[in-house]
Amino acid sequence: MTQKTGDTARKARSKEAVNVQTLAEHPRTKRLKVVDLTMRRGSAVSSRLAKASSSSAKKTREEVSSVERKTRRSVKASDKSPDKPAAASKIKAPSLRKKKALLAQAGLKKTTRVPKESKRAVSDLPITGGLETKEKKKLSLEKRTEAPKEVVQVKHWWEGKSFLSKGARRGRNYRVDLRVHTPGTEIFFSAGGVDPGAALVRLGRVKGLQLMGVTDHNNASYIDIIKSEASGTKLRIIPGLELCCRVGSCDKVSIAALFPEESSGEDVFAVLRNLQVPDSAFGKVAYCLEMDFARVVETVEQAGGILLPSRLDKTPFSQLAIPDLVEKYGFHAFDLAYPENKQIFEKRWPLGEFTFFSFSNCHSLAQVGSRIEKIKLEEPGFLGLKNLIARRT
Repeated sequence: MTQKTGDTARKARSKEAVNVQTLAEHPRTKRLKVVDLTMRRGSAVSSRLAKASSSSAKKTREEVSSVERKTRRSVKASDKSPDKPAAASKIKAPSLRKKKALLAQAGLKKTTRVPKESKRAVSDLPITGGLETKEKKKLSLEKRTEAPKEVVQVKHWWEGKSFLSKGARRGRNYRVDLRVHTPGTEIFFSAGGVDPGAALVRLGRVKGLQLMGVTDHNNASYIDIIKSEASGTKLRIIPGLELCCRVGSCDKVSIAALFPEESSGEDVFAVLRNLQVPDSAFGKVAYCLEMDFARVVETVEQAGGILLPSRLDKTPFSQLAIPDLVEKYGFHAFDLAYPENKQIFEKRWPLGEFTFFSFSNCHSLAQVGSRIEKIKLEEPGFLGLKNLIARRT
């Protein structure tokens, strides 16, 4: 058994030796050996070449530096020679460090800069003992002590933040119609057998009105009647008038004058007399005031009233008065015949912060409440309207 195992081991060793020999004699292994030898030789050659190139580069650098030194010496010697004129020698621009040193000698500040465009030497700069002389110091002190001039910017009221006014921030919403006529106006249509005063108040309450302005043409005869009919109800009556005025080139400008709630018919008649309206003109639609418009505004406001331009957008002729009313008199609240006509104002005053209404202007019982505005007022009644409508001056 032991002899057999020994023989098999010998046979295996002999086979391995044969295999190694055959592999060594194989053409592929020979080729691989050749490639390996060439690669080794190539790397050795390349390392030798690199060493040679580095040594040659060092030699060339040394040669160049020696040549540069020789040329510099020759240039310096030629500059020092008396045969050459001084103008021919080039002025070399000083370095930044030299510039700073020269400026410090001249007494200049660090902030002063030498322009790049100037090619002359810094040594040519005049030495005056510093840029800031005593006189210049005095001038600078005077300038500092001078009070800054106030720039006054003239800002008109119509140069606001938006086209439409934001209105009241706090308060309550009211249903309002400030253009209601009564039989005190000659063209009012009244049905027979009906008390117009009581009917107007009843219809206003049915329509949900909370503030109603009674504005007859040059007449105050129905104010007390309407007020007595509305007493004890939630409907508040705002006494008023409708006036026809002359503004600029337009002689037919309709303006609603509104007064405090406690004003009586007699108080409003007193205003008409101050406006020099004759008795024959009471209730007449065609009558127009001859008084200057500035005086009309003053008279109404002295009586505690406010003015609201009405229906000026209806015709191109009445629109001629709008620029004067806005820019000269400070009106920003308008009662429009057609709500879409806001663009007339927006084209000229896009930041005017205007307030627009569109009331019924009723001349009959059937027209009461046909146009109602929902308005937010900080205070109830006339005071809230005054805060919203009063002119801006």
